[in-house]
Amino acid sequence: MAEQELAARIAVLEKSLRRAQLVQAGMLLFGAAALVAACTSLGAATAPGGNQERNGIVRARGIIITDEKGTERINIGAPVPDPPGAGERVQEATGMIIHDANGKERFGWE
Repeated sequence: MAEQELAARIAVLEKSLRRAQLVQAGMLLFGAAALVAACTSLGAATAPGGNQERNGIVRARGIIITDEKGTERINIGAPVPDPPGAGERVQEATGMIIHDANGKERFGWE
């Protein structure tokens, strides 16, 4: 009985660890995107001329990152799209969505 209880507790801890790792990976990606955006903005602000077209500023409502199979893995947008196969969002959301290898939404930061 004690071995079954310990096995169940270990399973719960492993699931919790996996979830924490996914959150950490999402935060790392978000931080990297924010750093790139900040560096781009800093470069545009300090470049002579200040013209957006000449300084290479890109404006977009969203960015979609896919894996080698073409499956959407990360969506960053304003608004983010509805989850595939799960209907519509309750309300429009802006943020970052992480998908698993099958394209199902697993984590979101809105």
